[in-house]
Amino acid sequence: MLIAILASAAATMTAQPFPAASVWGATINRQMLHTALRAPERPVTKGTTYCFLDDVTAPGTVRKVCRSRQDWSRLGLEPAI
Repeated sequence: MLIAILASAAATMTAQPFPAASVWGATINRQMLHTALRAPERPVTKGTTYCFLDDVTAPGTVRKVCRSRQDWSRLGLEPAI
């Protein structure tokens, strides 16, 4: 019984198609990401902030960009939770 379940699970896992390419692959999405990372940071009072290491907008340098979830959403991005 266990072998049948494992075989069924393995068949299901291998039958799944590969996930689509990254959503950041499209030019408009890359531009939206650059715009969001370059936008001036607003002072964050209390609450959760979502920080990302930006190595996209200036190749060769890394900077930390922190914003509230509302700010990321306002700029058109949803932080991964």
